[in-house]
Amino acid sequence: MDRLEREGYMARTPDPRDRRRVLVAPVPERVARVTAVWDDLGGAWRALLDEHTEEELAVITRHMRKAHDLSHAQMRYLRSRPKPE
Repeated sequence: MDRLEREGYMARTPDPRDRRRVLVAPVPERVARVTAVWDDLGGAWRALLDEHTEEELAVITRHMRKAHDLSHAQMRYLRSRPKPE
């Protein structure tokens, strides 16, 4: 939260009903800036994926799911090992 506030992406304000609480809210101008970047990226991904048939997309999806599962299994394995001294 501190970094987001420091970079201007969110603001903290005291809760008017409870002085012990702080309310956190996004800064709309900064959110719009981030959204624009992701919209551009999303459009590029759509254009890339539109080049493939449904069958090709099924293969790509299956591969990505298996790669995801393999990566997470490896992370679990590495975390389960004793830490070197």
